[in-house]
Amino acid sequence: MVSEMYKVELTSAMLQAWWGSLKAYDVDVVEQALFSYIACPDSGMFEPKPANLIKFITGTTKSNAQVVDDRAEIAWACVEGEIRRIGSYGTLKLDDGAAMAAVASIGGWKDLCYCSTEQLTWKKKEFCSAYSTLERTPLESLPESLPGRIELSEKRRAENKVLQKILTGAKEHAKNNPVPPENIVKPKGVLSDGAKERGLKEVEKLKLMFGNAEKGSEDKRN
Repeated sequence: MVSEMYKVELTSAMLQAWWGSLKAYDVDVVEQALFSYIACPDSGMFEPKPANLIKFITGTTKSNAQVVDDRAEIAWACVEGEIRRIGSYGTLKLDDGAAMAAVASIGGWKDLCYCSTEQLTWKKKEFCSAYSTLERTPLESLPESLPGRIELSEKRRAENKVLQKILTGAKEHAKNNPVPPENIVKPKGVLSDGAKERGLKEVEKLKLMFGNAEKGSEDKRN
C-alpha cells in the first residue's frame, strides 16, 4: 500500500527496517495506524516512516509522560484518602501496585501517615517521581499491600508464638535425649575436675610453706 500510494520502491533493507520497528505491534494495530497517518491532513501527503506509525500507536513521548503524571496525581489522591480513612493502624490496599511501591520507596506506609501537612507536600513530589519509574515495573514485582500497625503487631505475635514453640520443642528434646558426659565438649579455659583437685592441693602446699616460713621468722625475732 505504501509503495503504491507514495510511488516508492521498498528495498529489502527498507522492509527489514519496517519489520524490525513494528514487529512488536499487532498487525491490525499497525494497519489502523497507517490509515490514520494517511488520513491526517498535516502529514498524510508525505511518505510515512516507522516512527510516524509508532507515534499514532503509542502517542508522543511528551503526551505519554503527561498521562503518567496524571496517573501519579490520581494515585496520590487515593493514598491521601487512605491516610485520612485508616491511618497508620490500617493496612494499605490499592488496585494500583505502582502506587503502593512508590509509598514503600519514600519511607513506607506507617511513616507516611505520621507526616504533617507540610511534609506531605514534599512527600507528594517524591511519590510522583517514584511512581513514574515504578509504573513500568511488572505487576508480579509490585506489592499487594503495605501492612499497618495492627497487621505488623499481629505478625510479631505470630512470630513470637512460632519461636516459643521452637524453644519449647528444643528443651523437650534436650530433656528426653541428654548428651552423654563423654560427648560434652568443655570450652577452653574451663578446668576438669581432676585439674581442679590438683590445683587445690598445690595451693594448700603453698599456704603451708608460707605459713611455716612466717612462723620461723617470728621464732627468730622472739
